[in-house]
Amino acid sequence: MASSAENSPSPGPESSNEPTPQLNIPPDILRLRAEIFALESPITVSVTEFNNAWKYLDNIYVRNQARYGQKKTTTYYWCRLWRTKAYEPSVSDEQRKRKRTVREPIGCPCRIRIVSDGYYMTITRGKEPHNHDISALDYKLTTAARELAAQAVAKGSRPSLVARELKNSGIGGQITSKDAWNAGNVWVSRKEGRPAWQKHYPKNVGFFLIG
Repeated sequence: MASSAENSPSPGPESSNEPTPQLNIPPDILRLRAEIFALESPITVSVTEFNNAWKYLDNIYVRNQARYGQKKTTTYYWCRLWRTKAYEPSVSDEQRKRKRTVREPIGCPCRIRIVSDGYYMTITRGKEPHNHDISALDYKLTTAARELAAQAVAKGSRPSLVARELKNSGIGGQITSKDAWNAGNVWVSRKEGRPAWQKHYPKNVGFFLIG
């Protein structure tokens, strides 16, 4: 049986008349990503600022543990590339429905600590920095990239154009047209009408004249 990915429609050729997808990306988010990646000195931001920015940062760090005090909460995060051993899947490649790319372990030692008093959050790095560039994390799409792709596709933009604009913005990482399509598929399926390129027509349909 063919998988849903195989049955999903492939966007047709791009038209030069199609408008560029409008992506609502904060103007300083790339600077903030670079600062929180390097963390050469502590950074203090409001809780609101952190919550709004985190979806653009969640491909850099993963939460490890938290300690809750009466006045402050301390949360520890590890670099997403912290593993020192390659991941060993429980399902063999022959049984897997889709192929996965196995990344070589980097064993990044970078750890950060976030202390919050409920109003502000101070972000501090441990002794060791990352042992890789920020581009090594592009394989993992941020929550923001998926949300932006979903919203743009739902409004009628072609996935290939959305993926291109997200890459050009520096937020999209290694996003593909299929990633953009999948992100927006739920939104698109709920719309009453679809753009012309999203209309699906059955193949090999015969026409009969009834006389």
